Amino acid sequence: MPEVRRRPFAGSTTASTTTARSTTASTTTATVPPDLPPYRWRATGIDAALAGRMRTSWHTGCPVPLDELRYLRLSYVGFDGRAHQGELVVDRAVVDDVVTAFGRLYRQGFPIRSLRLVDDFGGSDDASMAADNTSAFNCRRTTSGAR
Repeated sequence: MPEVRRRPFAGSTTASTTTARSTTASTTTATVPPDLPPYRWRATGIDAALAGRMRTSWHTGCPVPLDELRYLRLSYVGFDGRAHQGELVVDRAVVDDVVTAFGRLYRQGFPIRSLRLVDDFGGSDDASMAADNTSAFNCRRTTSGAR
């Protein structure tokens, strides 16, 4: 697999490089709301344990293979005003953009109720949304506008 260069986002203390199965991580020293620790994130490939956990959001026949997905653990501000760690699965091509967007939200103190994989909700987008959860990847059949 070719090496992928990761560009640091604003305030990043490290630039990093990753391959398809390696880990990428960074912290930021940018201004954050009072009493919040620095924004942190980590991106890894999908290992066997996580693939097993993703049984409802990924299946054979999905147009995006597991090796093109990345598991993100990242900081977010909860509605309690405190820092939390959440998780997302995204396409490897958008890791930088997602990390940057969530870093901006964190630094602005934008609250997020929940940041969990849709698998924690049985793969149901409706159940995830009802819990005010923020998620990303979910391989499912399209409804073509019908339910």
